[in-house]
Amino acid sequence: THKNHPCSLWARQSKGNFYWLIGYGKELCKEYTWRYKRKHKSKKVIDWCNNNKDLLIFQSADIQTFTQALPDRYKCSSPIQAYREYYLKEKIRFAKWEKGREAPDWIIGNHCTTVISQ
Repeated sequence: THKNHPCSLWARQSKGNFYWLIGYGKELCKEYTWRYKRKHKSKKVIDWCNNNKDLLIFQSADIQTFTQALPDRYKCSSPIQAYREYYLKEKIRFAKWEKGREAPDWIIGNHCTTVISQ
């Protein structure tokens, strides 16, 4: 359903991108299972991709620059910084840390600063 999403296009650019995304997806599924004691539905798709990844042909083997699928005002040379800023400014209102996980340090320190400055 999201075959033309910027991140989907990025994943298809190279073997390195595709393999990285499989690893990332597997880690997200582990985190989901740890928190909710059940498997996320995407795990089956990720496992299928992992089991069939060697059948795919890519034009490049190297990992490419990460796509940033967020508003232009947050994009910068560091995807990590870009997404952190995006989540702090636009997604913090629904963020919850429960089920045994605490908010990461970059949220705790910055969120206090953001709330005070508003």
